[in-house]
Amino acid sequence: MEHIGSAGESYLKKNIAMRNAGISVERVFLLQCTEARLPDTLDVLRNQAEAGIVVSVLNVDRAGEIARDSGLVGALDFGVLDDAIVSHWKDSEDRVFGVELDALKVGRYLDLFSTLQRSAGSFKEQTDITEERLQEILNLT
Repeated sequence: MEHIGSAGESYLKKNIAMRNAGISVERVFLLQCTEARLPDTLDVLRNQAEAGIVVSVLNVDRAGEIARDSGLVGALDFGVLDDAIVSHWKDSEDRVFGVELDALKVGRYLDLFSTLQRSAGSFKEQTDITEERLQEILNLT
């Protein structure tokens, strides 16, 4: 998945910068069960948690069901700001970036994020991030 590797490092640096600026950062990683076995996945999750970022994990298929139920199909790669939503998706050629400022749509994304958070499994401590715990969460969610 794209958040692993250099993209993961880039997100981590940006998340740390936001945390250093006093901004709360919470990440819900959407993963496939097979990704629980990848050392890079565990490294990314641990590095985020070590940096003070709240880390949760949700099975990507379950997240898709939640998004469909909310009417926001295909809207799973997004960030929540105070009064805006930033989204990323890939079309056949490029990665596309969008910003949503409409208060009603922002509210729908906030609701979606809250539902994803409640459905996701979280880690109380960085040391809780193990392959076994990750696999358990992905199979339950």
